[in-house]
Amino acid sequence: MSVRSRVRRAVLVVVSGVAVLLPAACDRVVPDPGPPPTLDAGVLPSESNLEEVVRLGGIDGPPQYTFGHISALVPQGSGGFLVADGQARTIYRYDAAGRWLGQFGREGEGPGEFTGIAAVAADDAGEIVLFDQGLGRVTVYDSLGEDLRTWRLRSTSRWTDFKVAADGTVWAMVWPAGAGNVVGPNGPGGDWARFTADGTEERVFGIPNEDKVGPQFVLSGAELLYPFNVRTFATVGVGGDHWQMRNDAREIRHTRVDGSESVIELRGDRPAVLSGERAQWEGKAEEIAARPTVDRSDLLPIPEVKPFARRLVSDADGRLWVHRYTEAVEVPYSEAEAAAREEDGVAPLTWLDRNVWDLYDRNDVLLGTVEFPARAGFVNALGDHAYAIELGAYREPYAVKYRITLPGFEDTDAGGA
Repeated sequence: MSVRSRVRRAVLVVVSGVAVLLPAACDRVVPDPGPPPTLDAGVLPSESNLEEVVRLGGIDGPPQYTFGHISALVPQGSGGFLVADGQARTIYRYDAAGRWLGQFGREGEGPGEFTGIAAVAADDAGEIVLFDQGLGRVTVYDSLGEDLRTWRLRSTSRWTDFKVAADGTVWAMVWPAGAGNVVGPNGPGGDWARFTADGTEERVFGIPNEDKVGPQFVLSGAELLYPFNVRTFATVGVGGDHWQMRNDAREIRHTRVDGSESVIELRGDRPAVLSGERAQWEGKAEEIAARPTVDRSDLLPIPEVKPFARRLVSDADGRLWVHRYTEAVEVPYSEAEAAAREEDGVAPLTWLDRNVWDLYDRNDVLLGTVEFPARAGFVNALGDHAYAIELGAYREPYAVKYRITLPGFEDTDAGGA
């Protein structure tokens, strides 16, 4: 038995200056790959408040359960989720248990096609919104992957964050196009913006120049490669909330759409840099200094203490996750991992911060602290489930879903699509 996945072709027309898709459906048969493969679970920290419930990926297996490059991992309200494979130019749909439901998309510039997957999000109605940076185009799909409408952005900005509110409003953090990794201290970088259905960009809030710190603003390419950088972090939420901080300061400023502000004050102290950790990073600095394009005057000393935070992320519920710096622990690579990294010319890093995140609700209340496996890259959460991307011994990507077991959290999996 096979699953028929409808892929719609369409004619692109322009109505009042807005690109509109007029569909003409055709069918493509995609073989049913069966249930997801059984994979060994990752190694969770002791006394973890996470439970791994789904793991997809691997080196071999049906293409619906293996990935070339995971560009996005998007939870949906039913407990199901999407995996965007940037290499295959395909969005895969899964139910709450990780069973493949269908897929859509392919490489191209026509209706329902994309040249790259810069960002994907889903709203409360189940619609899926995809941003193609190369085409400067946003396409909206229904929950089954049928393309509904599309528009090109009038902005020339690039996006580093992308959220879709329940009403379909698109929020993003925007930066000047062509600026690369460095925009300079007086550049219009890190603006919080909303985009209307015709692609018009409305700038809502910008990072003040006095708060712009770190590699992106100080015009030092070498500093981008350094650990424990003091820098500005900002993220935008699905409800239009905006959070911003200097990561060497304890406070996070929370700005809402109505202009009201509040402050989250982080707990604890800035952690110290341990001797083994210092030796590791000083060795890495010497590798950087040996490159012919690096000016040694740009090299920075390893600090005595780390900043408070490594990253800010707002999830699909509009909550704030704060990735904390911690005292490092030594996590040796397996022989296979070390060999693979050395073959790529990358020296293994074995002193790592614990993968600790503080979770705050939209009223700035701390809901709890969650620790992920050392090499899991947290990307999103909805309700009591969190989603992460992990790399295996041969750099193969895995999409992993966890259940969060904080007090007051209940299992919300509906078991559907």
